[in-house]
Amino acid sequence: MTETPEESDQLPEEAPPDIPDDAFVHWLRRGLDAGLVEVNTPKALLHVLPEGVFLVSPRIFKAFDPTGWLKAQKHFQRLKINRRTACGENVFTCRVAGPRNESLLRGFVVDRQAPGFADLALPPPNPHLTLLSGGVPRTT
Repeated sequence: MTETPEESDQLPEEAPPDIPDDAFVHWLRRGLDAGLVEVNTPKALLHVLPEGVFLVSPRIFKAFDPTGWLKAQKHFQRLKINRRTACGENVFTCRVAGPRNESLLRGFVVDRQAPGFADLALPPPNPHLTLLSGGVPRTT
């Protein structure tokens, strides 16, 4: 996951209509397809939940672009494909329950059927993560 936007292949002129025109989403999709993005492991930046796909933030955006991660995260939020908490916030909290300890992760939740995520081949939900803050799909 050391590939930066400058080093990555050029994006196609037109993205398929169901995939947002977003460098981060394309980078994530390419990384998943190539097996470069870990999923549901202790060090993973992406976890599958029953509620959707959990993107550990800001770490996943820092992996995408170490110097421009905040701009990438804000651009991702403007796509409005992530869920929001009941309080209207973008960032959710998950409890990670391992065999020896517990910790918390914060990040974005994206519905599995959201543009750019619907056709991803992902494993079943991670049984060690529990979403603590409920959320609602974005409507705007």
